[in-house]
Amino acid sequence: MSRRGNVIEMIRISPEWLPKFPDISRKAAILAEAETGCRAAWVDGDPAMMWVGLKCEGERVPKRPKKQRTVFCEIDDLYTRGDSLAGYMTCQ
Repeated sequence: MSRRGNVIEMIRISPEWLPKFPDISRKAAILAEAETGCRAAWVDGDPAMMWVGLKCEGERVPKRPKKQRTVFCEIDDLYTRGDSLAGYMTCQ
């Protein structure tokens, strides 16, 4: 967890398999509130990495970070392993 002003960046390290974002974001908000004493106004991101906007006493809620809407991915070294496919994907 790293903090920049009233925005916290969190990376999920729990081994929970295929979690749903609403469940993970609720847990992230609870943790952010416990660690900072501020209220979590919003949580944005995905189950692996989230940003939490904090509403601290006497301060404004920060704006949500702008999202990049387009992701370009390349699939490299695609091969079969048993009954499934395996390979590497690089995204920008």
